[in-house]
Amino acid sequence: MKCDILVHTPSGVAFTGDPAEDKFIGSIAVLLLGAPSRECEATLGPEALILSWKKGKEVRIERISYPTVTGIDVLERKRSEISTDAEFVGNYLGGGLLGLASMYLTHAKTLKISTRQKNYEMFVPEAEEWADRLRQKSVS
Repeated sequence: MKCDILVHTPSGVAFTGDPAEDKFIGSIAVLLLGAPSRECEATLGPEALILSWKKGKEVRIERISYPTVTGIDVLERKRSEISTDAEFVGNYLGGGLLGLASMYLTHAKTLKISTRQKNYEMFVPEAEEWADRLRQKSVS
């Protein structure tokens, strides 16, 4: 039997085929607060926000159930606070000192999620859209 459904392996969430929906599945995220790994993938699943990252060869997963979410905010941080080591090297090689300076002078929006047990803050592309989606899922 052949199945044409694509599934994001770490989270188990199926892609819809609609890019507007699928951008919330397996999105690259940089965690600033709340999880043991900085670089991960974020997925809006049916019942929870799913964070997945690799530790060695093993994939780790943390689920943030929507009913436990007590607050959703969009914050702003300096780009240098959310950059990974690879971005520092890339900016230096690509633009020298000016490339590095731009990281310290520009800002990026981050997504802050509060739960009863823990707070999370992460950089995800289009943080405001993520916040809107999370609010919709937390209310329903």
